[in-house]
Amino acid sequence: MFAALQPAVEAGSKPRDSKRQSVEALILKTITMLEPSGTNTKRYKALFERWTDTQFNSYMVGMREGRIKLVLYVPNLKINLRMKDIFETAHTLDLKLFERIRLWDSTTQRYYLTPQEYPVLSLPVRRLKQHLMSKISVPENDVIIDAMSGQVTRPDKGSSISAVEMQTILSKGLTTSISELIRIRGGDISAYSEFKSQLIDNGSASMRTITEDSRARSSVILGVYLRAAHIGSNI
Repeated sequence: MFAALQPAVEAGSKPRDSKRQSVEALILKTITMLEPSGTNTKRYKALFERWTDTQFNSYMVGMREGRIKLVLYVPNLKINLRMKDIFETAHTLDLKLFERIRLWDSTTQRYYLTPQEYPVLSLPVRRLKQHLMSKISVPENDVIIDAMSGQVTRPDKGSSISAVEMQTILSKGLTTSISELIRIRGGDISAYSEFKSQLIDNGSASMRTITEDSRARSSVILGVYLRAAHIGSNI
C-alpha cells in the first residue's frame, strides 16, 4: 500500500502544516469510530508521525486516484467490528448505506420499490467446491422402489427435497415443478413409469401428457392405515 509513496525530501522533524494536521485528525477520528479498540488508530498515528509532508501528500494523491485506501487490520478473535459502529461512522461522514431496493413482481409483471430501506454493501463471496467424490450422490439406477411409499430408495436414491425447499419453489410460482417432484418423482409409480417411458423413447417428457388418474403410493397407504384405525379422511 505504501510502495507508491514518493521518497521524502524534507527532514523528518519539519513541522506539519495545519491542513495536514486537520486531515490526520479526521482520519484518526474516523478509524477510532470504526474500530474503538484503538489498535488501528495507534498504527496510523505512528505512520503519520514518521511521514514527511511529501510522503503524506503522495498518500493523499494515491487515495484521490483510487490507488491507495484506508485499511483496517482486524485479526480474528482479537478485534471485532460492530455494524453499529460502521453505520454511525457512515452517518457522520454523510455516506448513504441504506437504499430502497427495486424488485420485480412476477404477479403484476412490473418493478416496485421496497417501502423500507436496506443496507446495500459490497461483500466478498467465496464459491464452495466439491472435492470429495464420496460425497457426490449420483445414483446408477432407479429400479429399487420402496413398497410403502412408491419412491426410489437406497442404494438407488439420489436426493430428496425438504419442506422449506418446496415452499421456496412454490413462492416462485413453479407449480409444474412441484407436481413433478411430489407426485411423479414422489411415489406415483404409474405416472413415473409413463414419464420415464417418454424420456427413453423421445429424449424428453412433458407433464401435460401424463395421465391424472393415479396417485402417489404414500397417500394410498396412508388412507389404508386411517381406514384400518376407523378414521375417516379424504385422502
